[in-house]
Amino acid sequence: GSLRWYGQNFGDGVTTGSATNITISGMECQEMRQIVDLNTVSLECTTQRDTVGAKNVTLVIAEQTTRIDANRTVNLLTEPPQLFHYLSLCRANFYGREGEYCAPCPLGGVCGWAD
Repeated sequence: GSLRWYGQNFGDGVTTGSATNITISGMECQEMRQIVDLNTVSLECTTQRDTVGAKNVTLVIAEQTTRIDANRTVNLLTEPPQLFHYLSLCRANFYGREGEYCAPCPLGGVCGWAD
């Protein structure tokens, strides 16, 4: 699937190259691109197939590295929301438990998230 990261100091909106990289639990996010919208730069990439659950994330931008630990607990009263961990879930009409790959929902079942 496609994934977009919002934040600050993600570059100039022109170059990505090898200086920009997102890795999710050791798997590189592919087709990295910068999106410029109203003078804000976000990063978008295509994730590789993975199992359901919390993931370690490493962002490298302009040789600056940020790591988000999947097992990290967050105190909502003391920490800013941008430090939450990344959680891989099944999309609508699919299901899977932690550690499993998502599978199509059985006929008549109610699976995944809903709008």
